[in-house]
Amino acid sequence: MKEAIAEDYNALRALRRLLFFDNQSLVLENQTSGLPPLIVLHHILVRSPLPLPHALHGWKVDEYVRWVDEHTEAEAYTLIEGCLSRWEGTVDEEERVSGEEY
Repeated sequence: MKEAIAEDYNALRALRRLLFFDNQSLVLENQTSGLPPLIVLHHILVRSPLPLPHALHGWKVDEYVRWVDEHTEAEAYTLIEGCLSRWEGTVDEEERVSGEEY
C-alpha cells in the first residue's frame, strides 16, 4: 500500500514539472522519468491543436477515462493512433502543418 502511494506521489510531482517544459523537452526521457508514457502522450495531445480522443469518439471525459482504465496501455495507444489518422484525413493542409510539432 505504501509503495503504491509513493509511486502515485512521485508521478504527481513529475507531472507538475511537466507543465513547465517546452515541447522539445517532452520527448526527453530524462525529463519525463517517473511518468507513464501514456500520461506524457496525453499531455502532448492537450497542448496540441489536435482534438482529444474522447472528442473524436463523441465520448464524455469520464467515459474516456473509464475506457482507458478498462483497457490495456497498448489498446489506448491504438485508439490514439487511430484518432491521429482520422484527424489527418479530415483536416486541410494548413491545420495539418499546425499540428506537425506534436
